[in-house]
Amino acid sequence: MQGAYESRIKTIGIRIRKQAEK
Repeated sequence: MQGAYESRIKTIGIRIRKQAEK
């Protein structure tokens, strides 16, 4: 469960980074 949670945070972080780059 912890691994999935960390994966989700990483995905969200990448998404925010992509949005901020735009």
